Amino acid sequence: MTTERAAPLKLLVMADLHLRAERPLHGIDPATSVTRALAHARRHHPDAAALLLLGDLVHDGTEADYRRLAALLQDLPWPVHFLLGNHDGRAAFRTVFPEAPVDGAGFVQSVQPLGRHRLILLDSLEDPARLPRRHAGRLGPERLAFLAAALDEADRAGARLLVFVHHPAAAIGIAGIDAIGLVDADAFLATLAPHRARIDHLFFGHVHRATTGTVSGLPFTTPASTTMQLPFQPPARGPAHDPQLPAGYVVALLPAVSGAPLVLHHEMLLPAG
Repeated sequence: MTTERAAPLKLLVMADLHLRAERPLHGIDPATSVTRALAHARRHHPDAAALLLLGDLVHDGTEADYRRLAALLQDLPWPVHFLLGNHDGRAAFRTVFPEAPVDGAGFVQSVQPLGRHRLILLDSLEDPARLPRRHAGRLGPERLAFLAAALDEADRAGARLLVFVHHPAAAIGIAGIDAIGLVDADAFLATLAPHRARIDHLFFGHVHRATTGTVSGLPFTTPASTTMQLPFQPPARGPAHDPQLPAGYVVALLPAVSGAPLVLHHEMLLPAG
């Protein structure tokens, strides 16, 4: 006699939308690309429990950009959770999405329960004047304190953990990206370390490329961008993106019972035509 296991929960993860209100981006209309990814997900994964957008929601950080994003997110079959990246604007985002949760300091970060898991969503957008390079990210003491409190609370609740931050806390192997990652990655990883046994996966954005790896003994994934992809060896000059590389997003299957695996599927969307 066999015993059926409860079905895993689906979590959709999309990264680096780079929506723009008016002008195309490197010859691409991000709205067309994002619409295509959302349509694919709606067609193939209407049963997902949530959609998580992993930062760089828009390209110029303006209210007009976010209004275009809000229009594209109307009437989706899943709740949507947001992170911010280096191209975002926190004030403009909060104006257009006032219902998005923030912490006590106004950072766009929260803890979202999903089945046996807690999703810890962190805000790594930082004032460029405080960073060594303009597009790098930083958490800083306040946001790291939020993370530590969320980890402690999850320990008390016995929850499994997934942690999401736009800027990678690991070297990817692409020099231009590695130079603008999370500048306080060591402090971030040190905060995670006492809770490593509960953390199932880390998710980073920013890379515009599907990668996987480990950092400090923890597995991580970066999804492909929904809009434009970075080749493994970017050209020295000109636009770094390669329009022939497929866009994509991740479908994470979160186990409903102890002992079942966490599985990630990369849905890749071939270039139009």
